[in-house]
Amino acid sequence: MPVNNDEELLLKIRNQISGVTGWHLKKIDVNMRLIADLLMDSVEMIDLLMRLEEAGYVVPESRITTDLTVNELVQICHEQAGLQSAG
Repeated sequence: MPVNNDEELLLKIRNQISGVTGWHLKKIDVNMRLIADLLMDSVEMIDLLMRLEEAGYVVPESRITTDLTVNELVQICHEQAGLQSAG
Protein backbone atom coordinates (compact mmCIF):
# COMPACT_ATOMS: atom_id res chain seq x y z
CA MET A 1 0.00 0.00 0.00
CA PRO A 2 1.45 3.41 -0.96
CA VAL A 3 2.58 5.75 1.80
CA ASN A 4 2.16 9.52 1.72
CA ASN A 5 5.14 10.54 3.86
CA ASP A 6 8.37 11.07 1.85
CA GLU A 7 10.56 9.79 4.70
CA GLU A 8 8.53 6.57 4.96
CA LEU A 9 8.63 6.19 1.19
CA LEU A 10 12.41 6.74 1.14
CA LEU A 11 12.89 4.10 3.84
CA LYS A 12 10.62 1.67 2.00
CA ILE A 13 12.53 2.14 -1.26
CA ARG A 14 15.93 1.92 0.44
CA ASN A 15 14.79 -1.32 2.09
CA GLN A 16 13.73 -2.71 -1.28
CA ILE A 17 17.04 -1.68 -2.88
CA SER A 18 18.92 -3.30 0.00
CA GLY A 19 16.91 -6.49 -0.40
CA VAL A 20 17.64 -6.66 -4.11
CA THR A 21 21.31 -5.63 -4.11
CA GLY A 22 22.57 -6.76 -0.72
CA TRP A 23 23.83 -3.25 0.05
CA HIS A 24 23.57 -2.33 3.74
CA LEU A 25 20.66 0.07 4.26
CA LYS A 26 22.84 2.76 5.87
CA LYS A 27 25.17 2.82 2.86
CA ILE A 28 22.38 3.62 0.40
CA ASP A 29 22.44 7.40 -0.03
CA VAL A 30 19.64 9.34 -1.73
CA ASN A 31 22.05 10.72 -4.33
CA MET A 32 23.35 7.34 -5.40
CA ARG A 33 22.53 6.23 -8.93
CA LEU A 34 20.89 2.82 -9.11
CA ILE A 35 22.95 1.54 -12.02
CA ALA A 36 26.16 3.58 -11.95
CA ASP A 37 26.72 3.71 -8.16
CA LEU A 38 24.79 0.75 -6.74
CA LEU A 39 25.82 -1.37 -9.75
CA MET A 40 22.34 -2.78 -10.29
CA ASP A 41 22.08 -4.99 -13.35
CA SER A 42 18.97 -5.49 -15.46
CA VAL A 43 17.76 -8.48 -13.43
CA GLU A 44 18.09 -6.56 -10.16
CA MET A 45 16.32 -3.56 -11.69
CA ILE A 46 13.41 -5.74 -12.81
CA ASP A 47 13.28 -7.31 -9.34
CA LEU A 48 13.19 -3.85 -7.73
CA LEU A 49 10.49 -2.59 -10.09
CA MET A 50 8.37 -5.69 -9.43
CA ARG A 51 8.73 -5.23 -5.67
CA LEU A 52 7.71 -1.58 -5.99
CA GLU A 53 4.75 -2.54 -8.16
CA GLU A 54 3.64 -5.07 -5.53
CA ALA A 55 3.80 -2.20 -3.01
CA GLY A 56 1.56 -0.08 -5.25
CA TYR A 57 4.11 1.94 -7.24
CA VAL A 58 4.36 1.61 -11.01
CA VAL A 59 7.53 3.19 -12.37
CA PRO A 60 7.20 4.00 -16.08
CA GLU A 61 9.94 2.36 -18.14
CA SER A 62 10.60 5.72 -19.80
CA ARG A 63 11.76 7.10 -16.43
CA ILE A 64 14.47 4.46 -15.96
CA THR A 65 17.89 5.77 -16.98
CA THR A 66 21.47 4.92 -16.08
CA ASP A 67 21.59 8.12 -14.03
CA LEU A 68 18.38 7.49 -12.06
CA THR A 69 19.07 8.23 -8.39
CA VAL A 70 17.42 6.86 -5.27
CA ASN A 71 15.90 10.29 -4.65
CA GLU A 72 14.51 10.48 -8.20
CA LEU A 73 12.97 7.04 -7.74
CA VAL A 74 11.33 8.26 -4.52
CA GLN A 75 9.93 11.28 -6.41
CA ILE A 76 8.55 9.06 -9.20
CA CYS A 77 6.86 6.82 -6.64
CA HIS A 78 5.54 9.87 -4.79
CA GLU A 79 4.05 11.16 -8.07
CA GLN A 80 2.50 7.76 -8.72
CA ALA A 81 0.95 7.73 -5.24
CA GLY A 82 -0.51 11.18 -5.90
CA LEU A 83 -1.99 10.06 -9.18
CA GLN A 84 -3.53 6.97 -7.56
CA SER A 85 -5.11 8.94 -4.72
CA ALA A 86 -6.44 11.55 -7.14
CA GLY A 87 -7.97 8.90 -9.40
